[in-house]
Amino acid sequence: MAAQWAKLAVTADSFKAQIEHTEMSYRDFADEVAREMTKLRRKRRKPGDPVGCSHATISKLANGTSTTAHPLRAMAIEKAARVPRGSLFRLEVERVSWTADTPVPAA
Repeated sequence: MAAQWAKLAVTADSFKAQIEHTEMSYRDFADEVAREMTKLRRKRRKPGDPVGCSHATISKLANGTSTTAHPLRAMAIEKAARVPRGSLFRLEVERVSWTADTPVPAA
């Protein structure tokens, strides 16, 4: 099993500058991201895909509080910012394989 996420490929300040370059507020930009996500979900819908994007998500990425996003959301953010794919986020894949003899961490 593989877990996927998109990690910011730029600093939080660079991300923030890119959003400011669009001349939209975080709320307006999040609405634009949600519209792009709707378009993307029509093409490749999978169970568990996020539905939208909040202004708080954009704020956390811009302030450096968060550095990862769902791959679909990251793709929509890049489309909404009108930058080439892969310029703000890079896809990370982690192989996760649990077997019966894998030790479980103590709680």
